[in-house]
Amino acid sequence: MAVLLAAVGLCAAELDLDPRAVLDAIALGQSSFDDDRLRFHRPYHIDVGRSPLDGVDIVTPFRRVVIEAEMRARAGDRRFGQRDGLALVGRFARQISVHAEFTFHPQNTLVLVPQYAVRWRTASGARIEPASVDRAPRYFPKIGAGALPMPPGAGVVPPSLPGRSQPMLGATIVAFFDGAGLMKPEDPAREVVIEEAGQELARLPIDLAALR
Repeated sequence: MAVLLAAVGLCAAELDLDPRAVLDAIALGQSSFDDDRLRFHRPYHIDVGRSPLDGVDIVTPFRRVVIEAEMRARAGDRRFGQRDGLALVGRFARQISVHAEFTFHPQNTLVLVPQYAVRWRTASGARIEPASVDRAPRYFPKIGAGALPMPPGAGVVPPSLPGRSQPMLGATIVAFFDGAGLMKPEDPAREVVIEEAGQELARLPIDLAALR
């Protein structure tokens, strides 16, 4: 596993995973060593802690397979194999997603998830807009620190049914981007910017070349 983690650290974000890379991702996700998985996930997560934005996760194609394998293993299902991993890669071909987690004041009066904007800025300052965005409200307390971005790559958060007086306690925004557009050698994406109604909530430097 140490050799596998060393290899992960040496690779930039891969948009096209070959069968060997998929097996590497599955092995990492199904590893019985919690420290190895935590060490892998750490560079992909940024704690913000600036209300209402809690944090941001980057999900590359490789990490998408790791997360799916890990979530299945947590549920006692270790049948997720190479064919499943390749199918997952194909469903989200060359996509890199940004998962932003928000927590709202419990006395808020929100009815809909605010229209937060998630985009990248390149080295030259150009803006890259997402190909698609999923927005899901949260009506339950936030899962503890260290939770994986949910859902694992699909961008569809399982719905919860609130009571009539249940406030919206938070939200998850998942923005999907064309990975090739983010990793142009002449003008690569350098930072994620999150805004609400034109007001900047966070500007986060992210080096995709340091992620697999």
